[in-house]
Amino acid sequence: MKRFIENYLLELEGIKRRLPVRRIETERWRLLETMHVKINFDAAYLQQNKKSCSGIVIRNEEGQFLKAKVYQNKYIPNTFAAEAVACVQAAQFGVESGYLKVEIEGDALSVIRKLQNESDDKS
Repeated sequence: MKRFIENYLLELEGIKRRLPVRRIETERWRLLETMHVKINFDAAYLQQNKKSCSGIVIRNEEGQFLKAKVYQNKYIPNTFAAEAVACVQAAQFGVESGYLKVEIEGDALSVIRKLQNESDDKS
């Protein structure tokens, strides 16, 4: 049995020498400082259950899909809150993904206006 194992190991060693080896190196995670991405968000709201669902899509400068995520939210009082939560989740998803230059876009005009006028808001 010992001789069989030794011969087997020698045979494997010979195969290793004859086969071409291609090393695959994994790239470490890095902050994507130069990449500009666009993050789109939308929300669906179910009034009777006070629940919402946020959908988020990240695309690069060429419009190519990079990532997407869906969140389910509880205790959401109205549609404005559902869209506002989706906007915050979109920003968080962008940060978690390592993007520094982002453009966030949604279809909730009231949320977007509120965020743009935040400095003027006294509430």
